[in-house]
Amino acid sequence: MNIKNKYLIRILSLVVIICLSIVPQVRAEKDNWGGMISEADEWLSYGKDQSSDTQTNVDAVQDSISFIYNTLLAIGLVGSVIIGGILGIQYMTSGVEEKAKIKETLTTYIVGCIVMFTAFGIWKLVVTILKQV
Repeated sequence: MNIKNKYLIRILSLVVIICLSIVPQVRAEKDNWGGMISEADEWLSYGKDQSSDTQTNVDAVQDSISFIYNTLLAIGLVGSVIIGGILGIQYMTSGVEEKAKIKETLTTYIVGCIVMFTAFGIWKLVVTILKQV
């Protein structure tokens, strides 16, 4: 047996022993159900009491989602235009062999653009549907 294999077996054995020696400790009490139920009831009553602030929170979340959407869409548009321009310039100035490589890259670029803009369209559709609910 090779020395590397012996060390590998020793290290794997040590890892297995360490993993088996780590035993999770369960600290559950007998009457813990009552405490969990009372905490759940308090949480529900807190949610009912805060119903007046809910609309402002929803508006803040909608504004945040709209900002994130617009920012990512702008970054995607700018990036796709820049990369498309670079690929176009390379295609016009390259020789025959490089044009074949650029065409392969161009197909990947087109698929990436389709995926990106489809994802943004689905995101906008879901947000629009959820706003109406």
